[in-house]
Amino acid sequence: SLAEAALIQHLMDSIEQTLTYQHGTIAMANGVASIVIPEGFKYLDAAQSETVLVDYWGNPKDENMTLGMIMPEHHKILGDSGYVFNIQYDEIGYVKDKDANKIDYDDLLKDMKKDAIEFNKERVAQGYEPVDIVGWAAPPYYDKHKRILHWAKEIKFGESEVNTLNYNIRVLGRKGVMVINAISSMPN
Repeated sequence: SLAEAALIQHLMDSIEQTLTYQHGTIAMANGVASIVIPEGFKYLDAAQSETVLVDYWGNPKDENMTLGMIMPEHHKILGDSGYVFNIQYDEIGYVKDKDANKIDYDDLLKDMKKDAIEFNKERVAQGYEPVDIVGWAAPPYYDKHKRILHWAKEIKFGESEVNTLNYNIRVLGRKGVMVINAISSMPN
């Protein structure tokens, strides 16, 4: 009904007003990098981003799940269109170029799907819907000159009719990997 739609919109607007966005150059909480937020975008810090991921988007809380999010200036965090970039850091040590070039992406996808089955047992036990990896949304590739690995997964959450895109940009560093994950619906 129109009254329900108005109430939902009011609640979404109220949540949006509680969030504090930043602009300019942002030092990541772990000291691993600084990120320059481009004009037309805004940054939500790690604590607020975790609240969004867990409380508003219904993900189980996980260690190191976010260093913050970047999104278009006009985008609302609870809107049903648009996208966000979730920033993470995996301190896995130095990844050599030759290792990045040797990845068999078909095997990687098989491993990801197998891991998702185990991961889903825990998700479902905690009351969350399962997550299935449909496949590559775009073929993975490695940019040797910039030391950046790209891969894009198409993901299905539970019985959702619209699948989700997770486009990972993995910047290889001396101590680990900075992961910038673009999250959106497949149509967006």
